Amino acid sequence: MKHKQIKFILILFLIALTGFGCSISPPAQECSHPALPEAYDALSSNNAVNVTTVTVEYWDGISPAPEDDNLYYLFSPKNSQPTTGFIILPGGNCDPVAYAPLARSIAAEGYLTIIVPVPNCVAVFGLGRVDTIIDAFGDIEIWVVGGHSVGGTAAGMYARKSGAVDGIVIWASIPDPSNRLDDTQVKVLVVSGSEDGRVPQEQIMAYAKYLPADTVYVEIEGGNHTQFGWFDPSPDPYFTGDHAATITLQEQQEHILRATVDFFNMISGRVL
Repeated sequence: MKHKQIKFILILFLIALTGFGCSISPPAQECSHPALPEAYDALSSNNAVNVTTVTVEYWDGISPAPEDDNLYYLFSPKNSQPTTGFIILPGGNCDPVAYAPLARSIAAEGYLTIIVPVPNCVAVFGLGRVDTIIDAFGDIEIWVVGGHSVGGTAAGMYARKSGAVDGIVIWASIPDPSNRLDDTQVKVLVVSGSEDGRVPQEQIMAYAKYLPADTVYVEIEGGNHTQFGWFDPSPDPYFTGDHAATITLQEQQEHILRATVDFFNMISGRVL
């Protein structure tokens, strides 16, 4: 028990020290950074993607999942049989639904996409849920795990510990130095915003030594930390510590989509 307590404290210290991610608060039923109405609209199917809210009986295979934390969001392409799957881990204290528009757009490009809510709205506490998702989709040949902010860091932690994924997508985040990936064969994409006040470019480049040499870096000119999801930061215009974006939310989302899909096309060998 003592070891687990120390690990818990170290994880919280890492999040606080780096100063990235949405804010961390005491456990709550709802994440403190809510999604915009447009995000909830994207939980509906369209002519290209089936959207399903999937209920799980167990997250760990032993204890029944609590009723308020027993689901994930599945975005399945209608016009193709995907062999590459993408699991999205939310930013700290960020409503997972805020990533639904981006998830649905990625699925429309032919990639199975899943958003996983996490315990207490902190992704590092829900890495075991990734195993549950992967085990449920035996037809997927290539798995990519990614996320925004703390979710991106958690994705790297999962990749290092599990060895079960082929790629990592890091949106507006940095890797955990204690789970460095520079000696692995995993493919990595890092997407950042030039106006990000929480994870500035100099921090991203300082942590590049912990990632593989062939990591793909995409900087979105004018993008900030807040606009990596469809968030309502009111009464403020953006998250505390962030800077104002000089492009619209829709424009930034289009850049994130293109960078992410191009990366998936590369690692899956698709020629378009």
